[in-house]
Amino acid sequence: MLLASLLVVSAAGIAAGTAAAQGKSSAGGAAGIVTTAQARKTAPRPAPAALVTGTMAGGGARFRLEGRLLTVTLRAPLSRLPRGGQRLVARCGDSVGNGFDEGEHAPIQPLFTSPPAQRAVHVARGARTVRVRLPRDVAARANHCTLIGTRGRAQTVRLQAQMRLGAGARPSCAPAPAERVLASDDELLVTDFAPSEALTGFNDDHYIRTCLTSSGRPRALTAVSNYRYGGSSIGSVVVNGTWVAWITASGDTITFHDQLSVSVADVGRDSSRPTTFTYVNDNQAAAMRISQLALADDGALAFPLVTTRSNGFIAPNGMYEQHYDYETRVEAGRPGGRAVTLATVDADSITGAAFAEGTSETVTWLEAGVPRSAALPRG
Repeated sequence: MLLASLLVVSAAGIAAGTAAAQGKSSAGGAAGIVTTAQARKTAPRPAPAALVTGTMAGGGARFRLEGRLLTVTLRAPLSRLPRGGQRLVARCGDSVGNGFDEGEHAPIQPLFTSPPAQRAVHVARGARTVRVRLPRDVAARANHCTLIGTRGRAQTVRLQAQMRLGAGARPSCAPAPAERVLASDDELLVTDFAPSEALTGFNDDHYIRTCLTSSGRPRALTAVSNYRYGGSSIGSVVVNGTWVAWITASGDTITFHDQLSVSVADVGRDSSRPTTFTYVNDNQAAAMRISQLALADDGALAFPLVTTRSNGFIAPNGMYEQHYDYETRVEAGRPGGRAVTLATVDADSITGAAFAEGTSETVTWLEAGVPRSAALPRG
């Protein structure tokens, strides 16, 4: 009898414990424990793959990159391939070559700011469509795709296109690992990319790009090259909204002609072309510099242009002495117009060039610490 009672009590205890555990589990679920079925329902869906498209100059090929899948559609079949077909290499990535495809700064090959996604594929002769699944998804940031084939040193196939985002999330404006930030604000980023000499064939090339935060799309701004006997370099860069202004210094050791250029452009408009004010110095004993650059929110510019002239002479004691003369001009101008000289002083004493707050009508500066101002005419 005692044994039967114990068995009954034990069974009742087990049943109560099971019910309590079930109650805790149910309560715990209400407190935030999510089941596998619930997780499937609440998990966010992955963002759709970005889509970029481009057409080769002349219309010979159309490129379409959606996620990792690259499709190249040809206007004419690939008839130059060997009878058994050929191995072609597809590459897509972010290249600074876009916009720098003419003149002396044209890159020999696309200048990718980071290793592109690439894969080889065997293509049959006569093919009009080539599909390649790249090893990783670079579509959101890719602005250049190529399909290249070689036999020995000869290039049998070279297809390429500049790509534009057609669908998907736009990337943020962020410099590539190999890029250097020159200037930035809430609306605009300006970067400098200097590839190795092996890629460009020049001694020292710099490719300057801008990126609007509203679009996330990099855009070519300018390029400079330095070589053995001279070249050009980028000086100060300033931004204000979608306006960017920059200084370019150039010269050579053969003619001793130096040149300073101040340029301004509205990169928020695709059709905008830079306005450039150029100053040439052909005096071997003189040097020019721009100590500051002020940029208004409508693209107006103001800057002190300092010219230093060197005058050497033999002193009565027979020693050679060096004397320097200075001239500083306050220059200003508007996009699409010409630069005007607002003031000239025979000293290197002008600082703090700026625009009066809220307007580009008045330029202010300090001359030897004394406040000065002048109106900037329109037109």
